[in-house]
Order: sequence, then structure tokens, then C-alpha cells
Amino acid sequence: AYSKKIPEYLAKATLVISRSGAMSVAEIEATKRPVIYIPLPIAGGHQAKNVNLQYSQNKCLIIKDDERLNKNLSNLLESILINPELLLELHSRITSNESHNNSAGLIAKDLLNN
Repeated sequence: AYSKKIPEYLAKATLVISRSGAMSVAEIEATKRPVIYIPLPIAGGHQAKNVNLQYSQNKCLIIKDDERLNKNLSNLLESILINPELLLELHSRITSNESHNNSAGLIAKDLLNN
């Protein structure tokens, strides 16, 4: 069911598991929470493209939505439970470069200076 408490839930989350629609990615990125994205396999691959940069910078985990989704997600979660340092490392990479987390502010500043 729909919930109006998503910001509250995200703020408390240790790990987020989500699709990777543009708004979901923006909201999750703003919380700086470790995340496993499961891009929706339809719509021309747009959801996968939404997280390509984060993934290339090792700032998120991605699982393909296919016939092995349940098994792959289960294995990944088990790995995280066995080795919780994985989440700490992911969180460290997410928060290591604050300039990327303020891209809207940087764009606004640039526009105002021109």
C-alpha cells in the first residue's frame, strides 16, 4: 500500500532495496543510505541507466530482475549479514565526495554566476 511516511522510513533504514526510477533514485541518494537497486527490466532500460554512474563509482549495488532475482537477492543479503562491513564500506563511498551530493546547488551557483 502507498505510504506518506517514505522519507521517515528512508531516514531510519540501514539498507534500502528499491527499483531505480528517477524519483526513487533522487530520494534515496539524498538520504545517503546504502542501497540495492533492482531496475525494472522494461521501459528501454531507463531504470538501469538511472544508476549507472552510482554503480560505476561503487556507490550502490544492483541486482538484475530476472528468473534468478530471488536467489541472487537472498545470497546478497546473506553476504551482508555475514559481513556487515560491506554496508559500512558502501556508506563510506556514498558520503566520501560531498560535491556530487550537492549537484543541484552547484548548478544553481553556476547559473547565477553567468
